[in-house]
Amino acid sequence: MNSPFLPSITIPSTKGLLHEPKLTWDQVNEIRRRYVPHSRTFGLKSLSEEYGVSINNIHKIVRGQTWRVSKGDENVPPPFVELRTSQQISKAFSRLAESCDGLLVEQRRMHQT
Repeated sequence: MNSPFLPSITIPSTKGLLHEPKLTWDQVNEIRRRYVPHSRTFGLKSLSEEYGVSINNIHKIVRGQTWRVSKGDENVPPPFVELRTSQQISKAFSRLAESCDGLLVEQRRMHQT
């Protein structure tokens, strides 16, 4: 809409974003490389304090819910995206069940002696 009363302005492209991001791709890649679950030094809380964003923001970055990687770019993929397939989750639960069975057998053996 052209109006003689309003100055014409050009809005820089932010690729569909509503605001300027607080982090850069370099910082997001570094977060994904450094993140260690439940770590005091490289966990959600410490990384959020270091980069000045919320814990929820770091969690979404690590899970791949924000800052999505496209095929062909050189960005670091989220570390836990692969764990989301149902086949991999089933395998993980199977291994856990086998471990628990092994522990129960060992516990019974120890109590018998």
